Amino acid sequence: MRHLISRLFFLVLLVLVAWNAWQVSQLRREVADLQSQVATLQTANGIGQGGAEENSLIRKARRHAEKAGKLIKKGDFKGSKVEIEKSLHLLEEAGKDAAAPPTAVLDKLRQSIDELRAIADRAWQQKPKNPPLDKKEVKVR
Repeated sequence: MRHLISRLFFLVLLVLVAWNAWQVSQLRREVADLQSQVATLQTANGIGQGGAEENSLIRKARRHAEKAGKLIKKGDFKGSKVEIEKSLHLLEEAGKDAAAPPTAVLDKLRQSIDELRAIADRAWQQKPKNPPLDKKEVKVR
């Protein structure tokens, strides 16, 4: 009887180990599938391997554009022009590093910055004693 119980215990233990190994392999397959889905979604949304860096460049560009808008409202057209140039430079860097072509968001942001730049140029040139700004004056940090 004792021999039968030990064999039965061993058999149950063997079944549990086999079931556990099967569960682990199932989980590994699910993780691999989820990782491929995430990679596909990131590629579709324009976020590649350097996505975090590109995203931070775009965020920095947006902050410079917002700062330019605030400077225009305050009447600091030269400062706003500098901020717009910085923003455009950052957008160009993000576009160079991007694996996919520019997305609609990048295009819309670039259009907004171009409009801000045009407004700043007109306002700067309308003020007396203000020469046109050179792009060489702008230093991007």
